[in-house]
Amino acid sequence: MAKTALVQNKTLEVIREYVADAQAFAKINQNTVELRELKVLQARLDKREQ
Repeated sequence: MAKTALVQNKTLEVIREYVADAQAFAKINQNTVELRELKVLQARLDKREQ
């Protein structure tokens, strides 16, 4: 959902909520690949916000 929201130009607040949700699920499922991708996406959002 986070990646889709980014493409749809949703607000950064909404995208960050989706990223946080996705990170929680990835941690529960021990999905290290997804966690790595979400970390990169989070860094992109941080740069965008500056």
